Amino acid sequence: MALCGAAFAADNKATVVKKATVPVPLGLLPVDWPADNMYSSEKAELGRLLYFDKPLSKDNSISCASCHSPEHAYTDGAEKIKPLKLTDQQKQDLVESLKSLNSQGWQKVTPPASFPQ
Repeated sequence: MALCGAAFAADNKATVVKKATVPVPLGLLPVDWPADNMYSSEKAELGRLLYFDKPLSKDNSISCASCHSPEHAYTDGAEKIKPLKLTDQQKQDLVESLKSLNSQGWQKVTPPASFPQ
């Protein structure tokens, strides 16, 4: 995985990870890109389009940017976090997603205490 500093192919051999010359905001580290999936302006544009794409939501009304606004440093701009209203199944799905991220080497992420374990 690029996050760990190396990408691994199906045969578990590390592939070369290169640093692309992509400007990053002040204070952030350069991004490591897998050699077989380097940065391109076309990929960045696709990501931007998907980030603002409301038809990806269940009812075509919300995009990632609806809550993670670039104008508010990718937050909703509120001083306090709004509680999510999730069904028990949605909570369980979120817990499983967090477990999956943790098993892939991401920094330890834990669900709220009110979520089923």
